[in-house]
Amino acid sequence: MLFGIYSYSARALSEVILERWSDPEEQMSAPKLLHLVHGMERRSADSVALRSGAAETRIAQLLGLMGRGLGLGKARVRVALPTLRDIADITGLTIETVSRTLKSLRHAGRLEMVGERRTREVWVQAGDGEPALGDVLAGRDDPR
Repeated sequence: MLFGIYSYSARALSEVILERWSDPEEQMSAPKLLHLVHGMERRSADSVALRSGAAETRIAQLLGLMGRGLGLGKARVRVALPTLRDIADITGLTIETVSRTLKSLRHAGRLEMVGERRTREVWVQAGDGEPALGDVLAGRDDPR
């Protein structure tokens, strides 16, 4: 199954990098293999986090993933907000819960919505992961 030919479709919510899995007959260096496995493990953990925990944590995690790597050297970044239905599908929440949670994050000052309904974008805290962007949005940026 691993080396068969399969077709999938996907829609990126942020900038992506595609990497080809080498031909099984090619020798892959240990550092390259370790790098690929680490990336797959991180993406797997991110996927699980998007569908478990409190609604605010799930949505903060999604926005954090969307802003990852965009704001190097900036205090915050602007990302295009998916539709409420898309956010609900990705996080396993209802549209109503997504709407209430975004409103709560906005009122708490953790994100700023800009633009019209169909082209809405949000400003989110940027950073290099210390603390993680999703943690900042969820209010967990204080390690105490």
